[in-house]
Amino acid sequence: MDHDQPGPADTALRDQAAAADAEAAAIARAAAAATGAHRDTGPPGPVEQAFIGLMIGRARRREITICPHLSPAAPQPEYWQAWAPGEVRCASCAERAYRQMRATGASCDHCAAAVSGAWITERAIQMPPVPGQAPVTVCFRLCADCQAANGQSA
Repeated sequence: MDHDQPGPADTALRDQAAAADAEAAAIARAAAAATGAHRDTGPPGPVEQAFIGLMIGRARRREITICPHLSPAAPQPEYWQAWAPGEVRCASCAERAYRQMRATGASCDHCAAAVSGAWITERAIQMPPVPGQAPVTVCFRLCADCQAANGQSA
């Protein structure tokens, strides 16, 4: 037996993670088609990199809880939302948290400026997949000034 080759369980887990990655990308495309809010603008800019760093730092310090609907044995798309940074959520729970956030008004997740909804853009970055692990989509809102600092137009 060749010990360098992954076993059937490892292969199945990697296949599930790849399917979850494709599903998360499809969800992002559907959101873009429905709202125009989530656009692929190329590599993350400096403000987006700050959100990625924040999420990774919180995870390393074990400051993030995992939604009870997520399991490493069954990878599915996962969401980290900057307005509620203490949890990685499944798609259903992320949608519920998003609706709750929308009901409270709009503020920039980077500079915390309170702005009218028309002056804020919702963004999402799908983290690169890691073999055998579900993808994480980082979600946040930016005001026009922070979009400009990130190298984007409003």
